[in-house]
Amino acid sequence: MSGLRYRCFTKATDRAAAPPRPSRHWATSRRAWLKVFDDRLECGDWVVPVEAVTSATLYLSSVPLNPLKVLRLDTADRTFQFGLNPWCRIARHLPFEPRVETIRPAWALVSLLVRLALVAYLVYFVWRIVV
Repeated sequence: MSGLRYRCFTKATDRAAAPPRPSRHWATSRRAWLKVFDDRLECGDWVVPVEAVTSATLYLSSVPLNPLKVLRLDTADRTFQFGLNPWCRIARHLPFEPRVETIRPAWALVSLLVRLALVAYLVYFVWRIVV
């Protein structure tokens, strides 16, 4: 057994093989600790040995209201995607070098509506204070 290198809370899916985008797979994804070891990654009962990883991609975006950081691991028979918090610095702790890809994330309609409602409420709140 190798020592723990890093851990962070994540939501993860093994049902999405395409680059990250809003989908029902993320709504029902697993929430668990992603633990990085020298020889494997663990997320709940998933164990991904380092030697089984055929490719690794870290997707990033810098869109202010829609930050995105997703680690995608491909193996011979499965694809795992781990949604990470924007402050998570996992890349330097991985036992392999991921390819970094910058993408512009798509907006989910529900997410867009919630954000617009929050902005409208803030504008109303400030207006009530000022007037």
